[in-house]
Amino acid sequence: MKCNFLNNRAIHSLSVAKLMSKFSHMINRHPEDMFLLGYIHDIGYAIGGENSNHNLYGGKLLMQNNYPYSKEILNHGIITDYNSDELTLLNICDMSVSSKGEIVTFENRKKDIAERYGINSKEIQTFDALRTKIEKTEIYKKIKETLEKENLYGNQI
Repeated sequence: MKCNFLNNRAIHSLSVAKLMSKFSHMINRHPEDMFLLGYIHDIGYAIGGENSNHNLYGGKLLMQNNYPYSKEILNHGIITDYNSDELTLLNICDMSVSSKGEIVTFENRKKDIAERYGINSKEIQTFDALRTKIEKTEIYKKIKETLEKENLYGNQI
């Protein structure tokens, strides 16, 4: 079971990475830098983290190694006062990719999370709060428009 989970996590991370690279121009960043950020955003799972703290495990590890986007990894998937364009892009892409690596709407991502953790879970509450914050951003509106226009929902890129 754990092997299957890690395999799905790798597929999810690769799809997040590809999406980050695709939209890196929206925040004037190099596609390779954003690809790497997306690919390693869930590294905390591999070193003992669980859903509620994988961002802390990964962010702290990468801070110790002077990774320039360690704060984004530390703060992804949670409501925080920290903000950056890279964090916004990471959260949008992370929330737009299912656990199986498919590009999904926020509503379908929420269903994906609810199936794994329950509709009344802390994960759903955090998702809803983060969603409310993100949907107000211009970058989200542009990305959503592009995904719809290119008919990418339900696909892996």
